[in-house]
Amino acid sequence: MEIHGNDIVVDVPDSQPVRDLVAMTIRLNWPHCVLRQDGNDYFFHENEESVKSWDEEGWSGTNRDTMIYVIHGTKSMTLVVDENPASCTARIAASIATLLGSKCL
Repeated sequence: MEIHGNDIVVDVPDSQPVRDLVAMTIRLNWPHCVLRQDGNDYFFHENEESVKSWDEEGWSGTNRDTMIYVIHGTKSMTLVVDENPASCTARIAASIATLLGSKCL
């Protein structure tokens, strides 16, 4: 799957339940989100339509703001979101960074 977008790197505090906080924040914005996991990589799709679109087309101009790709490292986490800073995915990533007390790098 080809993924385009901005990489938002967020510091991960040791004391935070990061995966749960990320999932909760995304679900507040996308109540019907679908989570797919591959090791430490997480794919949060806005809904089932998004899953189908990404599976069939990969990245496209119509689905680019319907998935957040999360790569969870030891000391940081990378969120791959739409390159438009006003997009829904970019706003969700900024909310996650704020909740973790981190600046988007």
